[in-house]
Amino acid sequence: MSSCRILTPTLLDRPVPGLDAVADRGGWTLNAPPLPAGDEMTRTGAVLVALATQVESAARSGQRPVTLGGDCCQPIAMMAGLARAGVRPLLLWLDA
Repeated sequence: MSSCRILTPTLLDRPVPGLDAVADRGGWTLNAPPLPAGDEMTRTGAVLVALATQVESAARSGQRPVTLGGDCCQPIAMMAGLARAGVRPLLLWLDA
């Protein structure tokens, strides 16, 4: 099974300067949707919905989605995308 690596270069709704450069060097798919007007929750939601959609697409195509992001909300989108693709995920949480 091949991996689909997805990089989300944001911390909630704020871009993390320079993190998107990782995508150029390592074959990562970039999750950087246009952010809508509105509050932090609305913009963060746009980032997470886009991530869930990318994860779902990768899983449905037979790939193993691997994500890298800047905050602890992003695993929720990863789990949602896997669930929508019919995968029963197991979460391994590593935290400093």
